[in-house]
Amino acid sequence: MTGTPRRACAHLALGVAVTCALVACAPHDDVPREPRRGSAPTAGAPALLPDGSPALTAATFLDSIRARMADDVRFRVAQSKSIAEGTDVLQAEVVSVDGTAATSVHHTPPDGVTYDQIVVDGTMYVRIEGENDDRYVVLDLARAAAEHPEVPAPDAPTALLDPFGWTEGALLDVEYVGMDTIGRQDVAHYRLRLETDALLADLAEDPDGPAPTRSAGEPPTVTVTCWLDVTGLPIRSTLSFEGRRSTTTWSGWQDPSIEITAPPADQLSDTDPFGEAPTA
Repeated sequence: MTGTPRRACAHLALGVAVTCALVACAPHDDVPREPRRGSAPTAGAPALLPDGSPALTAATFLDSIRARMADDVRFRVAQSKSIAEGTDVLQAEVVSVDGTAATSVHHTPPDGVTYDQIVVDGTMYVRIEGENDDRYVVLDLARAAAEHPEVPAPDAPTALLDPFGWTEGALLDVEYVGMDTIGRQDVAHYRLRLETDALLADLAEDPDGPAPTRSAGEPPTVTVTCWLDVTGLPIRSTLSFEGRRSTTTWSGWQDPSIEITAPPADQLSDTDPFGEAPTA
């Protein structure tokens, strides 16, 4: 009897895992010094940025960042996450032009087995260290969606262009703290307060499964600290949650040297990820 092409499912699941790892962040790291200037809110008064414009609030935070990310953008994003098994590191580049995004992701999990994922022009290329002669396996995403609807489509390009979208169902409040400096760059310092139970539910791997519960001692709210540049683009985000600590940083905004292309032919494997699984 012929089985389901498990290799395709495995590589698609890997793409989904990359997306989840990049978006569901729980950051930490060296942080800027405490606010040095700016107009944090006083009782009954709105917070103002140095240029006199209103600081972002819970009502405007996500929409403002999404609007900025909807423009043509090029950037790098990196995340270092500390978990029980060790340190999980992700690095990515993103190019979004005329509403079409391409991504290149390099992931080193705690077990040290690295993998690379490139998504460009509707095709995913996945290279896992030690497999397929260290060459990229090629997956046509349209074919994958048609033949394997049971596997969620990897949406890394979309997810990376909505860096705080994962907070939406749990976001309770946004506080503007003041202005800081990161690498000689003026940045606006914000704190996002999230409802823990809602966050757990949003990040659950199986939305149809039992509702997740907080670990013993886990507070009812979680704080995400983030810094945006003067145009409203993210620069750094930090969080501690469920025993995980991580830091996410964004850099190279509009750097013309950031280009994402398909791997050359001599780096491609002839393995068909949709090929038939071994006969049982």
